[in-house]
Amino acid sequence: MLKVLFHVPDSSRFNACLRQVNNLLANISEEPYEIRVLINFEGIKVVENFEPYMDMFNNLTERGVKFYFCQNPFKTFNISTDLVPPPAEIISSGIRALVDWQKEGFIYIRP
Repeated sequence: MLKVLFHVPDSSRFNACLRQVNNLLANISEEPYEIRVLINFEGIKVVENFEPYMDMFNNLTERGVKFYFCQNPFKTFNISTDLVPPPAEIISSGIRALVDWQKEGFIYIRP
């Protein structure tokens, strides 16, 4: 199984990440895959104006891509977690998730 982890700690790279995930999916034939996108640190600011990303986000989630937002920076930047679009999940520690997922064999990509 192809296991890929995209890491977005910078909101200016979120669009590039979505495009790269889409490109990867376009080039996977029959191989089963699990693709995760972790948004942490300043990257979580994308939720403040998520509308430009909704179509591609929805397309990717429909294709099984999982999105995770780290809870900690929402407090740091005083942003409500209510802005996180479903079905994305909020996790308690992005850095811990990065470590654990790489131990599980996920290939790390930082767009």
